[in-house]
Amino acid sequence: MSTHFLAAKATLLLLALCLLAPGAALAGWVIEEKSARGESRTTRIQDNVWLTEAEGLVSVFDAGRGLMTFMKPARRIYWSGTPEEFRAATLDPAADPSVKSQLEALPPLEREALRQKMAAMMDRMAAGGPKHEYAVKATRDAGAIAGHAAKRFELTRDGRKVEDLWLAQNLGIEKEFDAARMMAMWRAMLPPGADLPKYSVGVMELMSRGFVLKTVEYDPKGRPVELWEAVSVQKAGLPPAAFAVPEDFRPADIYAVLN
Repeated sequence: MSTHFLAAKATLLLLALCLLAPGAALAGWVIEEKSARGESRTTRIQDNVWLTEAEGLVSVFDAGRGLMTFMKPARRIYWSGTPEEFRAATLDPAADPSVKSQLEALPPLEREALRQKMAAMMDRMAAGGPKHEYAVKATRDAGAIAGHAAKRFELTRDGRKVEDLWLAQNLGIEKEFDAARMMAMWRAMLPPGADLPKYSVGVMELMSRGFVLKTVEYDPKGRPVELWEAVSVQKAGLPPAAFAVPEDFRPADIYAVLN
């Protein structure tokens, strides 16, 4: 047996070991979070797909295909469509079965008056309110979140702090998704005229530079009102089934899935 053959065989063996080594094919991420109220949230990210599971609802955002899916495992039901289809389906409050049943129970004149009131409310939302100025600025604060180094950034609206975001820049999670496309999906599902801090350009740019492991939201008086913090960050090779709708789930109205 020639030395060239042995060398080639050894090279192939080393290549195979590298490909099979733990972590070599682990492209995805699993992030476990806890809120200040003790609630749990699990996020899975891989190949431009972002899945979040919390409070019995599974939300999947596929930025590559521009599709979003909501699943309710307890009832084995789901809804899937584009962000624009989601917005159209949820834009009319009267389409909600619970609201619809309440309307039907009213006398005709009261029912029509309430319908007109809701229509006027939707028109005001579509017109939009005053535009706010958002900014994200770095601070000198740093610490460890779930064992990973993170730096604190402040998100302000018209100069007032509305949220702290602790960003980890050494994990590489942001390489698994296109921040601009993902943010565009989230914005497209909002009602016309909606203006929310977490969907601002500054936050999108922050998402492209790292991954937020902790958020603290503040009320107008500067008091913290919402906190989420990662307690575990794991790299994991996730199969396509981890993001897919199970075969035994049936399609349902969006309100049936969300309620």
